[in-house]
Amino acid sequence: MTIAYTPKPPYYAVIIFTSIKTNNNEGYEDMAELMVALAKQQDGFFRY
Repeated sequence: MTIAYTPKPPYYAVIIFTSIKTNNNEGYEDMAELMVALAKQQDGFFRY
């Protein structure tokens, strides 16, 4: 069974971060969507 068709390795993680959210989530979802849209424009982008 194939889960996903991916390019051959090696893979490199280039953006890993943590954050502490507050109770004020205004704009959070919009910014998250923008970050993914920008990341998709980069060669080799892969989201599991």
